[in-house]
Amino acid sequence: TAGIHSILIGGIGAGDYILLLDGQPAAESEVLSDTPVDTELSANAAPLVFQFSANADQLTTLSVSTSTLDFSFVVVVRAASGQIIAVLNGDSTTGAVFTAPPGNQSYEARISAVNPALAGNLVIALAVGAGQQVPPGPVVTPEVEDLPDPVQTEEVEPDAACTVSSPDGNNRNIHQGPGENFGVVAQLVPGQPLAVTGIYQNWYAIALPGQQRGWVRNDVVTTAGNCDNLPLLDPGVAAPTATSTPPPAGAFVTATYTPSQQVAGPTATLTHTPTQQQVAPPTITSTPSPTQQVVPTNTPTSPPTVVPPTITSTPSPTQQIVPTNTPTSPAPVAPPDANFNSPLNIPLDSTASVTDFVSYPEGDREDRVRWDVSGMNPNTVLSGGRARLILAVSCFGTGTQHIQFFTGGQTYSCGQTIVDREITSDSRTGQVTITAIGGSGTYVQWVLTGTATRIN
Repeated sequence: TAGIHSILIGGIGAGDYILLLDGQPAAESEVLSDTPVDTELSANAAPLVFQFSANADQLTTLSVSTSTLDFSFVVVVRAASGQIIAVLNGDSTTGAVFTAPPGNQSYEARISAVNPALAGNLVIALAVGAGQQVPPGPVVTPEVEDLPDPVQTEEVEPDAACTVSSPDGNNRNIHQGPGENFGVVAQLVPGQPLAVTGIYQNWYAIALPGQQRGWVRNDVVTTAGNCDNLPLLDPGVAAPTATSTPPPAGAFVTATYTPSQQVAGPTATLTHTPTQQQVAPPTITSTPSPTQQVVPTNTPTSPPTVVPPTITSTPSPTQQIVPTNTPTSPAPVAPPDANFNSPLNIPLDSTASVTDFVSYPEGDREDRVRWDVSGMNPNTVLSGGRARLILAVSCFGTGTQHIQFFTGGQTYSCGQTIVDREITSDSRTGQVTITAIGGSGTYVQWVLTGTATRIN
């Protein structure tokens, strides 16, 4: 509505804020039901606006797809308060999907063409409950974190279904089983709660598409709804175990040594394995048989048992029984590379990543990466002139706590978001330095992932 408005901003902590205001023209909206809407978005037409509400007890899924080739669209989902919940990009191959948690929240979906000069058909469908068939879509990262309203609060219904969500702006790994040693099958993204089907120890079972079950730790998520009476589940999967398959190059190998036989003596212990040679005391008067049992040369006075050999002299401190070789697994070392690693080129409205290795104290201790967001409009008032850039880092290997990421005058650690800001064509580039600063046998693979989403 045209006129003068008052805006009250509340927050916790000190620091600078950037407030971005944008207006959108009033448009007629259509209320979605369980009947899909098949329509067309004409060239240079106003956005299509749809209203829908979440189901009180089950997940509600909004899906948008097109069969028009070379036609891309953007779906902006807002809460009833006007807050942006998610920004989705779709085309004829991916589509776009948004899932709302159970509750009584109302939403608005505004759909527009990436290129206003192009026209294309659209199918908008609303489905309730798990297991609904929806067009495939990309993982949705909210444009603005879905923070609770500081003024208006809403009580959770006692019988509302239990859901989990990310408590901050970072993704949470969803594993194949209840343990960190299980592989990651999906991620819990901010603003996209998922339904909980049960619990096993300190792991929540998550309902994933395709009747698949995932697991997320209960101490890295926030819950909503009735999560006190979740059913106790059997994981149904065994924890991964080590095999004798030779590891690939660069893999981390842990060798465990277990003695297979010990022969006790008055002053020394002999440890024997088939792969090690023994240095025996010089005065042992018996010879081990092929069955690796030590039998004295005189007739025993006790029942036949394996008895210690008779040692006629006391070994000196230098007569220690040691293996002639000690098997070791040398720590992997990162190979040296150029001053700058492969650049991270991020096309606008997409995600890209780059990876390499660092090690300490030997090998390549430092990597440098330049990033650049391509496809931005030099004019900030036109579409694609402004974007939100998010750069996050992940680490895998030994000694991840000794890895530092330096950019923008600040130092970050593995698993953190190192950049989250608005950029223009003039501020679309930057660089980060990755350094291994300590540890013994530190060998880490780092991954730098960037996402650039247009704001206007």
